Amino acid sequence: MSRSRSLGRAVITAILAIGISAPACGMAANFTIRYLDAPGTGFNDTNPVLPVPGNPGNTLGQQRRNVMSHAAAVWGAVLMSDTEIVVDASFSDTLECTQTEAVLGGASTSILLADFDGAPEADTWYPAALADALAGKDLCSEPESACTGEGDITVKLNPKLDDDPECLKDRANWYFGLDHQSGSSGLDFLNVLLHELAHGLGFQTFTDKTSGAYERGQPTVFDRYVRDLSSQQTWVQMTAEQRAASATNTGNVIWDGESVASASSTLSVGAAGGGVILHTPKEPVPGSSISHWGNVQPDALMEPDLSAGLESSANLDLTPCVLQDLGWELTLGGSCADDVPVYAEILVSSSALDLGNRAPGTATSFGVRVENPGRAPLQIGLRGESDGPDAPFSIGSDTCSGTALTQGEGCVIEVLFTPTEAGTFDGDFVISSNDPLNPALPITLTASAENVDGTAESGDTATGGAGNGTRPAETTPTASGTGGEDGAENTANPFGSASPDTSPAGGGGGALGPALLLVLGGAGIVRRFRLPHHG
Repeated sequence: MSRSRSLGRAVITAILAIGISAPACGMAANFTIRYLDAPGTGFNDTNPVLPVPGNPGNTLGQQRRNVMSHAAAVWGAVLMSDTEIVVDASFSDTLECTQTEAVLGGASTSILLADFDGAPEADTWYPAALADALAGKDLCSEPESACTGEGDITVKLNPKLDDDPECLKDRANWYFGLDHQSGSSGLDFLNVLLHELAHGLGFQTFTDKTSGAYERGQPTVFDRYVRDLSSQQTWVQMTAEQRAASATNTGNVIWDGESVASASSTLSVGAAGGGVILHTPKEPVPGSSISHWGNVQPDALMEPDLSAGLESSANLDLTPCVLQDLGWELTLGGSCADDVPVYAEILVSSSALDLGNRAPGTATSFGVRVENPGRAPLQIGLRGESDGPDAPFSIGSDTCSGTALTQGEGCVIEVLFTPTEAGTFDGDFVISSNDPLNPALPITLTASAENVDGTAESGDTATGGAGNGTRPAETTPTASGTGGEDGAENTANPFGSASPDTSPAGGGGGALGPALLLVLGGAGIVRRFRLPHHG
């Protein structure tokens, strides 16, 4: 088995589906999200915000996490895998944004693997998540594995759309609602995340579009389905020079897989030669050429530029068809282009509450809002008297216990802090539900009690931390040994200066064997947005 790691890290946890009947040979995919942003930034931003449709988060970081969790839930409802899919997610201010154009984000598989047990094709790179699904085990958890602890997918997003008034002339910002109603000035964060996760799941090639050279001398599984209509050859049948010419053969390069072909009739524009055209601009664009659709209608999730009006959380159009051609098993019972299966999902306004500082003998409270963005009813479990947090925390009013929330509905659990003595206090309680991958959502509590001139410190409002209330498996590890900060696009040499046989996995020491490859640098496959021209 050989391995190749690409990109730096950032993470996410998927919630998943109720009402999905998975075949006995596999189970619906479970994503875990890890966030690598520094405290107070990116997915951990604690700036307070108002709720938006479908997203009850009360901080900017919480809302961002809720959307990421929802995007993972959508993909988890479509794909089957017996192994956990680990996604590393973060914001990177190295992504470009001018007054007219922005790189919205970039993503890639974090590791490439070849010649593992269960690999359908020899001498072929597979993205880590797909390789694990095909092998039926986590290949990086094997003894002496050089990629132990590495994530499967890396996602980076552009913070400048919220932070920099010069970015797009402050005329477009991220939209964190889950209803796809971003309006004329909103950029649908959910659609972008669904798009980026698809790249990490396999919708990408690592073959150099300028030289035609394979990644370390062998093709990706994606390359096996890229066909040039002019020569009627696939990329694995061509020389490097022929692949380089094909990468700019505009309008004449297609995805040639059975699943995509079977669903190509859903397009009014873009079907050709029994497949669907790929993005082949006259000049190769790093991080974009080939790894997207060309000009298709109706608009599709995997076009290089963000299209308004897509509601991809309900239907991922042809994207699951590409993944099925690559080797993914789907939960979809009919066509690969069918609607996303119905599932229930739990999101909260905050899963990490800091109730502040109170004087002993006084009290404060904070409401945790629970919502269901899924399309199946969310059943909240009954909470008994012994199920609340230990003193000095307690549960006050509770409109959630024993209720069923339809899509978009919410309820509130009131948390009380009533200290009787000075000290620092920690607590927690659990919200149980029928979210099948998160049946017991923990809510952590912190607070302190201290006399200050005989009075409580000012401010009675508790604040929710930026922790995501969507998955218990989420973590925010310290970013280290992950190959450096990502740039805006793939570089010509995505390995940077690393030696192919001695690159440290995850920053650790020790030489890798000759078949173990570590890819450093690059921003993965990027997605762009351009302001419409006026005048």
